[in-house]
Amino acid sequence: MERLGIILDVTHLCDESMRDALDHFSGPVWASHHNCRALANWNRQLTDEQIKELVQRGAVIGMAFDAIMMVHGWHHKVSKPQDFGLRIEKICEHIDHICQLSGNARHVGIGTEISTVATVSSRRLSISTASPTSQSSTTFSQNAATPPPTSPEFSAGTSSASCAKT
Repeated sequence: MERLGIILDVTHLCDESMRDALDHFSGPVWASHHNCRALANWNRQLTDEQIKELVQRGAVIGMAFDAIMMVHGWHHKVSKPQDFGLRIEKICEHIDHICQLSGNARHVGIGTEISTVATVSSRRLSISTASPTSQSSTTFSQNAATPPPTSPEFSAGTSSASCAKT
């Protein structure tokens, strides 16, 4: 994987598997959709120690918008957002927690897990979005050292001088 430049996504790994993966893989890592166990005590969330290790390795942690990943005590198919005062602001608490642990905002992203796959290489960022009626791919010529595009064209998937729809 390292030789091919593949990024290891540690999302969905249990604690032991994450430890093994990080011990045996020295290439780039990320957590595409995870939140903080300190704020949503569920074993599928990242501990503060895991967050710190990912930050040391330069990883980005994508915030997940599934309710069970946002608050303590959520019960799948039983709990309701209004029972927890669950609003989008809860994600801001997770973002802030990671920023406080890392000392900056460079390691936080949005990783909602909404039918989108991102591939990062040394030269380009490719986003593929599947919908029930069509599948499209948008490729952005982007130097990996600079942040990904954040313009309205990026979110809308339209073309501009900085991206080309394929």
